[in-house]
Amino acid sequence: MKKILALLLAAIFLLTAGCAAPTQTPETTPPQTTTQPEDTKPTETQPTITEPPATRPDPHEQFDAIDCATLLGTWSTPITLDGSLLYLPSFEESVSFSLYYSFDVYGQFSAFVDDGEFETALNTYESAIVDHMVQMQYLTFKGRYEYYNTPEEIDAMWADGPQAQAQTDSETFVASLNLYHKCMALIRQGQYYAADGKVYTQLEEGVFECNAYKATESTLTLTTTDNMTAFRPLGISFPLEFAKN
Repeated sequence: MKKILALLLAAIFLLTAGCAAPTQTPETTPPQTTTQPEDTKPTETQPTITEPPATRPDPHEQFDAIDCATLLGTWSTPITLDGSLLYLPSFEESVSFSLYYSFDVYGQFSAFVDDGEFETALNTYESAIVDHMVQMQYLTFKGRYEYYNTPEEIDAMWADGPQAQAQTDSETFVASLNLYHKCMALIRQGQYYAADGKVYTQLEEGVFECNAYKATESTLTLTTTDNMTAFRPLGISFPLEFAKN
């Protein structure tokens, strides 16, 4: 009996010792991080492409910078559009835009306008002319009926067709004047040169306008011209005085 008890106690002791043994955790190796080296290859620089300078037109064979010294620079003169252009003495409004003449040291000339200023002036003038012509037609219409009709009746008849027709006829007439192209005849560029108190400005290949002139530091006066073709349709007369800009 004592041997049996001794064997049981020994078995219990072995079981208890096995349960109390610590559990060993296997070691874990941290993951290896691989860092890629930065690309140190230098960035290729694209070559800068420089456009070649534009070819400058040749001056006229008679151009001499010393002879033209007093002309150099940009000058301007007002071009006025008023009733005299259309022989309308009763039209009292007027509109102006600037015409510029430029002479450079390389023998090149240009006559030009400021596009915005010019378009505003021309549109204002044409609109005013149309309104004036419609009003003149209304007065004629009114004169035929005012003896027998009241002003209200006349205005009602005018609005019932004749007014619209007068507007259309006036707009058609103003458009037929072709004022835009008449003004554009002043615009040109090309060679220039001076000789014997006259300045020659290119109109087209081999053709030059000749102006006698006087110049100071602040004014340029074209006293005469041998080409009234571009000026006469706009009522421009000579002498024509420009101010230095």
